[in-house]
Amino acid sequence: MNRRLKWIEISLFAGLMILMFASYPVQGQFEQKLSINFYGGLFNTLGSHSFEPEGSGGDYTDPTLMPNFKPGFSIGASFQVNLNRHFSLEGFMGYMGSLAWYYDASDGGQEPFNYLYYEVYADTVDYNVLFSGENEMTLSNLTIGLAPRYYFLPGKKLNPFASAGITYNITYVNFIDNITDDYIAYGLIDELETGDEFNWFTDHSGLGMTVSGGVEYAVNEFIGLFAQVGYYFIPLKKEAFIYEAKYADFHSLNLHLGIRLSFLKSKDL
Repeated sequence: MNRRLKWIEISLFAGLMILMFASYPVQGQFEQKLSINFYGGLFNTLGSHSFEPEGSGGDYTDPTLMPNFKPGFSIGASFQVNLNRHFSLEGFMGYMGSLAWYYDASDGGQEPFNYLYYEVYADTVDYNVLFSGENEMTLSNLTIGLAPRYYFLPGKKLNPFASAGITYNITYVNFIDNITDDYIAYGLIDELETGDEFNWFTDHSGLGMTVSGGVEYAVNEFIGLFAQVGYYFIPLKKEAFIYEAKYADFHSLNLHLGIRLSFLKSKDL
């Protein structure tokens, strides 16, 4: 019970401090006409991790591509024009990168293993393993976008905001074909016989959208620190998938921390 009361007291104190900061005005916070923002953080792809292939009868599933990328990093910068004390227009550029893809392909109580894991046997009698390993996939996405931003409490220390905008995205999946390298190393195939048959995705570019919300803390009229959560939706063309059944759009949730640097004082705001 005492532990519960302690957390209640901490929560009430935190709420009181937020109200105090939020009600404290910052002279001239939005009198700066232009801002440059820098941010960084994490992102995670969203969506169904598997599907039932046609003709499977529900006996087995295969993995989708985008939702199985591991959480990655996200960085970006933006140029912001404050139209008035509530509205601003933001042009931004960002990058998302995931260094790993994983889907548990084990069945039932088996030891988990990646869908990209492979074993090549020396014979079909004793099934002695000649070599084994994992192929790899990484994800890169470059975003350029434009979004209006609305500030709810201009002039306050803590100023919540929300934004929504359109994006243009260049999406790239790099398939690292380790199994072919092993085949070559063991002299089982020639380099001239290699191809891109294991890859799942070709390069893609197209429009998308994003919505986000967050809060900014005004250090002074020139510097603001902010935290924001954003949702990115990037429709992908089915033609970009070498195996069309693995099709899934690119959905991601992003968490960013950043700094806003304001300048060019104006009396018109």
